Amino acid sequence: AGAPDRPTAVLDSSLRFAAVTDEIAEFIGLPAERLLGVDFTHVESVGCDQDGRLLTPEEHPAAVALSTGEPVLGAIIGFEPRGDAVQPFRWFRMDIWPVHSQDDDVVGVVGHIDDVTGSEAAAVAASHVVRHYRDTLEQTRASESRFRALAENAAVEVRGIDAAS
Repeated sequence: AGAPDRPTAVLDSSLRFAAVTDEIAEFIGLPAERLLGVDFTHVESVGCDQDGRLLTPEEHPAAVALSTGEPVLGAIIGFEPRGDAVQPFRWFRMDIWPVHSQDDDVVGVVGHIDDVTGSEAAAVAASHVVRHYRDTLEQTRASESRFRALAENAAVEVRGIDAAS
């Protein structure tokens, strides 16, 4: 069989890399041969969904496919690579399929990814992330404003304490 025509990773039942194409290794920032046997959560960055919410390792499409035994198709996930990777934050569409043994046990997953950073799906995701961060910033500013008003109008003096000193 020839090489896959899409960036592909195969993870075992412990979510360790069993095989990986050079495209995925390049994004991660490590040679493909150094990834073999490594838990994917130790080399992938924290991902976020299209709303900008950070995913836990259990929410990653590979972990979901492994735990449910069902494919996860078309998931749009944003990643910023760790380590020596030269690529900036990117959006990927993931198709993940569980690998079943003859006894129908899930023994791993195989996944294909497509970089969709420049696509409409990524633009929609980016707008959600920007909106999420703007909302968070607004909430922080409002909270700071309420604290300042409380401190300025308090009948007693309000001081911050530096726990490090």
